[in-house]
Amino acid sequence: MATSPILAFIDSRTNQAQRKAKSAILMKKQKGSTQPSVLSGGPPGGRRRSAAYVYAIIVDGVVRYIGKGRNERMYTHLIEAKRTSARCPASTAHLSPRMHRKLVETVRAGSQIIETVIKSGLTDRAAHRLESRMIGEFHKFRAGQLWNTIDERFLDPRYVPEEWDDPEHPLYRLPRPLGNPRLARGWARSKTYQLWASLSQQKAGEASHRARRRRSGGKRLTASDC
Repeated sequence: MATSPILAFIDSRTNQAQRKAKSAILMKKQKGSTQPSVLSGGPPGGRRRSAAYVYAIIVDGVVRYIGKGRNERMYTHLIEAKRTSARCPASTAHLSPRMHRKLVETVRAGSQIIETVIKSGLTDRAAHRLESRMIGEFHKFRAGQLWNTIDERFLDPRYVPEEWDDPEHPLYRLPRPLGNPRLARGWARSKTYQLWASLSQQKAGEASHRARRRRSGGKRLTASDC
């Protein structure tokens, strides 16, 4: 499997989370409980509980989502997926974004889901940068593995892979082939790339505001979403 130093680090944390999950399952079995389908590494606690962190959602041993947040943010994806699974019809084709649709399908399939923190104790800016780099590395070396919605028009050019065939929307995929260095330099100077860089900084600055909104108890999912 293609890798890089940062992906090797994520793989090691993933393996660690899976070992902990197996131990938890074994303890449940020894106590006579049913096997859980959802296990969690939990967000950081203590005095640094309010610090930002980067997390991964692992489905049947494969990293499927990279995200960042504070406090209980890591759990919201699965909570919403379970609500949708219970309320909505069997078809998931109308659900969006991809992560939500795929996670609903995963819940209905009874797959093992592990939520685990990759790196904690971060500022919002550091969490945003690390999240962006991790998503970029996955896209570069393991395109299609993540369920994150990726738009190559706003992606750092060094993370664009030679091949990619499953974008959420056709416009999210840059034209191939990518091997022309002149085009690459032109892209780095383009207004779209400059907009991406500007939005990245803006996104980092707004992260704390989004975190406060999430903690306020607002719900994205309603019955009308079905």
